[in-house]
Amino acid sequence: MNNAKKALIIARNYAELGRWKEALDALAPALASEETAHDALCLRAVCLLNDDSVFPQEKRALETVESALGLDPYSARAHCLRAHILLWLGRTGAALKAATEAARLDPDGVPTLTMLSRCQIKACRADDAWRTAQAAVEADPHDPAAYLALARAARARRDLQEAERAYRAGLRLDPHHEDLVLGLADLLYVDSRQWEAAEAYLAAARINPRSGTLPKALGEVWFLLRTSREGWQRNPRPMDAPQVERIDELLAASSPRIEAAVRELLVAIVEVRTEVDEALEQALNILGTLAESVGAHLFDYPAPGKMMPAFDHPMPELIPPEKNWHILGMKADPLPGSSYHVNLAAAGLRYDAERTAEYGEQFGTAATTGTDLLLEDGDGQNFHEILRVIHARTTRLDAAYRACADALSAFSGSLQAAQDQVEAALRWAEDAVRQLEYAQEKEEWEKERHQAIDAAIDAVACYEEAEARCVQAVRETLRQLRAG
Repeated sequence: MNNAKKALIIARNYAELGRWKEALDALAPALASEETAHDALCLRAVCLLNDDSVFPQEKRALETVESALGLDPYSARAHCLRAHILLWLGRTGAALKAATEAARLDPDGVPTLTMLSRCQIKACRADDAWRTAQAAVEADPHDPAAYLALARAARARRDLQEAERAYRAGLRLDPHHEDLVLGLADLLYVDSRQWEAAEAYLAAARINPRSGTLPKALGEVWFLLRTSREGWQRNPRPMDAPQVERIDELLAASSPRIEAAVRELLVAIVEVRTEVDEALEQALNILGTLAESVGAHLFDYPAPGKMMPAFDHPMPELIPPEKNWHILGMKADPLPGSSYHVNLAAAGLRYDAERTAEYGEQFGTAATTGTDLLLEDGDGQNFHEILRVIHARTTRLDAAYRACADALSAFSGSLQAAQDQVEAALRWAEDAVRQLEYAQEKEEWEKERHQAIDAAIDAVACYEEAEARCVQAVRETLRQLRAG
C-alpha cells in the first residue's frame, strides 16, 4: 500500500473519531496523489464542514467538492456532498438539482436517495420526499438512515403516526442511532407525550452527552414532567364532582356498613397513590440528574396551583315531612339514606377513575414503546422500569375506583327501589288505618295493613341484601387492590 492510500485511511480514522483538524492534516499525501485525490477532496470537504476549531468553511468545502467533480463529474458521492453543502448555504434550488443528479447516477444508493429526500422537503415537495424515502427503504431495508429519511418525510407531511413508526423501525436496527433517537424524542415532545419524550431524550444523552440539542430539550421536558407530577398530586376537581374526602360522609347516612368498607378502601387507595408519588419523584430525580450533567437547567417553576374549593351539595337538604312509621310497626324510617348522595359518591369515584386512567394511558404507552430505545443498566433501565411500575399502580387504582363506583351505583338503584316500596307500603297502611275508623269490614282492612307491613319488611330485606352485596364488592375490590 502506497503512502497516499495509507494517508487516506489514517485521515478517515481521525474523521470517524471526530478529530477533524488531525484528519485535515493527515490528508496532504492523499491530495497530492492522482490515485486518491478525488476521495481525499471529498473527505477534506467533510472535515471543513465539521471542524469547529475555525470559523465554518462552507464555501471552501464547496470549492473542494467542485474540484473533486472536476476530477470525476460522474461521482454520485461528490454530487451528493455538493447538495449537502448547498443546502447548508441555503441554496435550496441548486441543492435539489445536485441531489437529483446524484440519485440519477446512483438510483439505488441510500445516501443519494436520502439526500434527495432532504432537498425535496426543503423545496416544499413533501410528497416527492416521501416517495424518495420509500425508495431508499426498498433499496436497503436494513439501513437505519433510510428510515430516518422516511420519518422526516412523514413529518413534513404532518403524518406523526407514520413518522413514529419509521423512527422506531430504524431504532430496532440501531438503538444507538443518535439522529433517530433525537428525532423520536422531538416528535413525542411535539405530540405532548412528555414521559415518552423524556425516555427518548435520556437515551440520546446516553448515546452522546455532548449533543448541543440536549440541554434545552431536557430542561423543557424536565419542567413539563414536574408540572405533570404536580397535577397528579393536586388532582383538581370540577365543581360537579365531590371531593374524595367527602365520599365516606356522603355514604354514612345511607349505610354505615358500606361507609366503613369504602373508608377502608380509600385508605388503601391513598397508600397506592403514595407509591405512585414516590415513583414519580424517583423518575424525576433520574431525569434531573442526567439533565444537569449535560448542562440543562430547570425552568422557573410556578407555585402549586390553588386547590379547588371543597364540593358542597348543589341543592339544600330538604326536611322530610313527619311520618307515622308506627303504622308499619317501625319506630323510625327503616331506610333513611339518600340514593342521591350515594350516586354523588359514585360520581366522585368515577371522576378519579377517569383522571387516573389518563395517567395510566401515558405511562402504559411509555412502558411498552420505549423498548426500541437504547436501554442500559443504571438510569436508563431504572427509568423504564419506573414507568412500568407507575403504569401498574395507576391501572390498579383505575380498576379500584371503577369497581367501587359500580358497586355504589348498583346499591343506589336498590336503595331507591326499596325506599319507593317502603313509601308505597306506608301509604297503603295509612289508607288501611283510615278505613278502619269508618268501615264495617275492619278485619279485612286490618289484613290490608298487615300486608302493607309485610311489603315494607320485604323491601327492607331487599335493601339489606343489596347492602351486603355492595359491602362484599367493595371488600373484594380492596382485596384485589392490595393483592396487585
